[in-house]
Amino acid sequence: LVNKMFHTRRVERNLQAFLDCLQKCRRIDILLALYELGETGWTQAKKLLEVKGTPVSDGTFRDSCKELVELGLADAFPIDRYKRKYRLTDYGCLLASVVDAMVRDVGILCKQIEVIAH
Repeated sequence: LVNKMFHTRRVERNLQAFLDCLQKCRRIDILLALYELGETGWTQAKKLLEVKGTPVSDGTFRDSCKELVELGLADAFPIDRYKRKYRLTDYGCLLASVVDAMVRDVGILCKQIEVIAH
């Protein structure tokens, strides 16, 4: 029972940390870019985000990825002394898939509201 309570509290803390992370600038966009691209670095992510109309600075990308790594949602792989590639962990992919579905559902709902309003 104690282990179950500890595990539940730990999951709740991790979930709250994840939700806090998503509220920061462009975190959802970066999470979904990592989900879509798989293992990626700044250059590939930048191109994808620009195509989607959400440009992000390298500093924001780096900070976001660092926070995702700290939360256990992504892994970092050094390319050279200064550059890294990032890939979502299994848990990060699971949460990203939920966020992706939620974003798509909200988009569909907004379109339906627009149709009704006109």
